[in-house]
Amino acid sequence: MSLVVTKENFWSIRENGTGTNFSVIEPVDGFRKDNRLWFGTCSECGERVTNSALVGYWEHSIILVKGSFSKENFDKGIYNHQSSRNVDYCPTAKGETHPCEMYYQENGVKVVVA
Repeated sequence: MSLVVTKENFWSIRENGTGTNFSVIEPVDGFRKDNRLWFGTCSECGERVTNSALVGYWEHSIILVKGSFSKENFDKGIYNHQSSRNVDYCPTAKGETHPCEMYYQENGVKVVVA
């Protein structure tokens, strides 16, 4: 679902994101100086969604893995590793669940937390 970004449709993409089954509430400018990265809130699930002028549509990030190098950091919610993928639809609205593997390392051994 790639979209060609032109000077004419640049602001339209920001204001009227084209997520497949959700709309974006309160889109705001991101932190880039060229103003080509934006954040908003999904109308269906309330999670943060992102949009880039390079992509041209709003995306959810699905976190697949979170890990820490120590149990102490894991317990504090500090993660050294995270893996995710982006989708152009709202997984919650589709009824999808994506379990996130969570782990920490103890004496060099990976301990998976259910």
